[in-house]
Parts: sequence; C-alpha cells; structure tokens
Amino acid sequence: MKNIKIYIAALFFLLVTGRCKEINPFEGVDLVVSGGAVNSPVLLQFTDANPGSSTQPDKVTVKITGDKAAAILDDAGGKNYKVAGNVLTLILAKEVTASPSAPVTFTIEVAAPGYLTTSQTFSLTGSDPARFVVPMVHVKNPPEGVTAVQATVPVSSGKITLLDNGTEVGSVGFKSDTKVMDAAGNTISAANVSAEVLMFDTEEIQSLAAFPGGLTPASVQLKSGESRSVRFVTAGIAAINMTAGGKEVKKFSKPVEVSMAIDPHVKNPQTGEAIKEGSSIPVWSFETATGQWKEEGEAVVYKNEKGQLAGRFEISHLSYWSINYAVLANNRCSNQYAVFKVSSNVEADLGNYTGFLFDAQGNFMGSGYGNFNVANGNQTNIIQGNGNLSAGDKLRLEVREKVSGKTVAQTTFDACTEVIPVNITIPDPVKTVAVDIDLAAICKGENLRLKPSGWFGLYNPATLSYTNVYLQDGKARIYVVEGVEYSLNAFYEGKIYSGKVTFKRDGSVVIADGNGLAGTTGYDAGSDLITYKAEYIIANCK
Repeated sequence: MKNIKIYIAALFFLLVTGRCKEINPFEGVDLVVSGGAVNSPVLLQFTDANPGSSTQPDKVTVKITGDKAAAILDDAGGKNYKVAGNVLTLILAKEVTASPSAPVTFTIEVAAPGYLTTSQTFSLTGSDPARFVVPMVHVKNPPEGVTAVQATVPVSSGKITLLDNGTEVGSVGFKSDTKVMDAAGNTISAANVSAEVLMFDTEEIQSLAAFPGGLTPASVQLKSGESRSVRFVTAGIAAINMTAGGKEVKKFSKPVEVSMAIDPHVKNPQTGEAIKEGSSIPVWSFETATGQWKEEGEAVVYKNEKGQLAGRFEISHLSYWSINYAVLANNRCSNQYAVFKVSSNVEADLGNYTGFLFDAQGNFMGSGYGNFNVANGNQTNIIQGNGNLSAGDKLRLEVREKVSGKTVAQTTFDACTEVIPVNITIPDPVKTVAVDIDLAAICKGENLRLKPSGWFGLYNPATLSYTNVYLQDGKARIYVVEGVEYSLNAFYEGKIYSGKVTFKRDGSVVIADGNGLAGTTGYDAGSDLITYKAEYIIANCK
C-alpha cells in the first residue's frame, strides 16, 4: 500500500467540517493529515479537592456562561460540551483573538454526583494552550478544614449545627413560623427541610484552595450597585443547599440566621489588624450559575460559648455565602497571573507539589491547585488577581509537597513583576527519563491517519497526580518516573482513548486497556530517550 503523507492545515479544516469522504478519492491510499494550529486550546481538569483522594469527579456536567461564552467551543468546533472522565477540552473560535489587553473571559458551572456544585471564571490571554484546574469538594470526603453535614430539620425553629471533633464550627437556624419558597417565590408546603451545609475553615490551606469561585473574582457587585474586580481576604465560607417536599428551596419568608467560626489570624487588609470581637465584615453571596458575587450586608464578630471568634449574619435567600474583606486597587497591575520561571534539580513534572500565594499580611490568595510543575526550566502560572493588585504590593509564593505539606521553596515578589524566578531543590528526587510521544488517530472506515493537535494526559497512581501536555501534530516530549505504571489518555469529543505503560530503559511494558491506545516503545541509549508510538480509532472523522 502506498503511503502518501500530506501535512497541510487546510485538510484538517475540511476534516472538522465533516468532509472526509470528499477529500479522500484515492482508493487504498493512506492520507496522513496534520492537526495544524488550534486557537487557544483549553484543558479543564476537575479534581477532588482532597489531595489524598484516590477517586476523582465522574459523570461531570458543565454549563458555560459569560459575555464570550459563544466563542468557547468544544474541541470539534461545536457546542457539545462532553466531559471525558474528569477532563473537558475546549477551543476558542478561530475568528476571536485573545490577548492580555483583550482577554476572553468565561464562567463554567460544574456539577458531579456526590460533589458540591461550583463554578470558576477563567480568562484566555493568548492563543497558546492553557490548562486550568477546578477543585471540587466531595460532601462525604471533603478536604482538610471543610466540615459537612446533611440533616433534616423543622422549617419552624429548626437548627442545623456543624461540629468538628465536638466543637461547633457553624450553624443555620430558622425563626418560628418560617416558610420556605422556590426561586419564583412560591411557598413550598412542607414541615421539614433537608439540608446540605458545608463550612470552610480559613485556617486550612486545602479548604481555602477549594473556595467556590476563587479568591480573585473577575467581577463583584458592591452594595452601591457598582461592579468591580476585587481580591477577597476571607474570614469564613458556607455552602448551603436545601430541598423541601421534593423541591429546591431558594427563599425564606423570614431571615435565616447563619453563624460560622472565624480564623483569628485573618487580618483586615486596610488596617493590618487582626479580626476582633465587635468587628463588622462584609457578607457576600455567590451564584454558581453566573459566577457572580454580590455584597449583601455585614457580619458581626462575636465570641461563642468557648470564647472563639465567630461571625453572625442573616440571609433571605439561598446561595453560597462568605464573610470577606474586598481589596480594591489603585495604580493597578495588568498581570492576571503570577508567572514563575523554575530552576530546579529535577527534569520532570513530579506531580505532587502545589504553589500557594499569600499577601504581605500572610492572608491566603490562591493556588495553582492540583499541581505546581517543579521541572527545571518550566514556567508555571498562578492566578494572582483580576486587575486588582497594585504596583508595590508584595506577594509570597510557597511551593509545598501535597501530602506532607513540607515547603520546598518560597520567594517574595512585587505583584507587577512579569516573570518571577524561583529556585527549587527537591530532596532525594526520583529518577526520571524523557519520553517522546508520537500519536496518530485512525479514521474508522476511511483511509485517513490524523496527527492530532490536542491534549494528552498521564496519571501517576503512586502520587495521585496528573500531567497533561499539548500535542502538536501528534507529538510532545514529557519526562516520567521510570518503573511507574502510568495511565495514558488522549482526549477528543468527550471521549477518552487510553492505555497503560510502565516506562523503563531496559524494556517498557505496554498494556492496551481495550479503549483505544495501541502502542509500542523503543529506547535509544545514545540520547537516553524512550519513544512511545500509539494509535487510536476515531468512530467518525470530522
């Protein structure tokens, strides 16, 4: 059989418009087609917010909203947003250009069985591949610092109490003769409500990293009605969901009282002083469907029966609630991301490190949740603000090992710095080896071999970590830990094409799991390089 290799992006465009049969007139001839350039390819990974969890969100559903939602497409160029396992791959419409001065911003609402529904707002600032991680909180196995309770209580005078090792960390209480209502304001005839309440301890990094909506929202609505970008310094977070009579509860006839424990180490960013009894802190509601934060009132700080600080406020409707200081900026930086250039003693993305950002007062600002790539020469981005930081604002990065929490690097920098160097020394690093990936997609029923431009993932069960790389025309180089059995995944149109490989210099072991990837490996001692060539079959070639 003759093998004619054609590497032109125009053919790929015809493929994605569904015209495979028209461009393949050669009977018995393989056409090798390049994937070509893609505009702003995006990988969204939905991870369990508990870093010790061996399971990840499954049967995930998403909704995409925002002014630019129409420009956010699935990787086949449509609007069929199917999540492959816990990964969603997207692209930006070819006629839209993203840049730092004109970012393309969108909000994604995410739901999965057993997990708290959440949403995040993201901005694309260029055409290069972008990877985002969305942490999700499992109600029955939350991360450290998150207390959850599911309870059924009377609508009139009922109270839900959250305990952590016997200590009250929060409560939700109904007044006598309260009635519950749906979103339209219709009264729901029910004597009891079934509630799911989660409260996030702001002393715990894992808890803060799972903050619904993030700590640097793209836009909030102030009490004045003005919309602004802010940075939150949070003192308490609560997620409250209720049903009654089989219907979702959204409103109350009388205000419901909420209290939650407050971290005494949180400092007022305006004064630099720690929170104390009698302080008033703004209260904010959060709608996952829109990603919108709204200033609703104030919480009063008091001391509970055990002398611990807590905040008390009233709510008239259900959403997620938080007690936050909002920091506005003057002379603002344009940097949405802190960009770190890594110098380290390892060549591989080991997968089990996380970067955390703090402000000058030590208040937590956010993280690159899920992974900080410690590989030498790597560039890692962490969201540091949405136009809400000023020149002269000092920030601190800490890179920590996920499980032990041990800090392996830290550096202080100015918020407006374009690229921040960070030196990392990993104690007793594991040995790694370079692997060249060479992937091809076979179009079923067609004599077409596609060299895909798309996302490729590796899962390391030893560290419960993921590494995702972007393939250009089917190729990419990665570094892996020798002797570990990796799960390998290619993603397209909401499907996973997978296999397993244990990479070894003296002979790798390849396992096809029946769902797509059939591969072979080789090793060149001169270049100390393993090659992995694999194919998978696409049901129809678009």
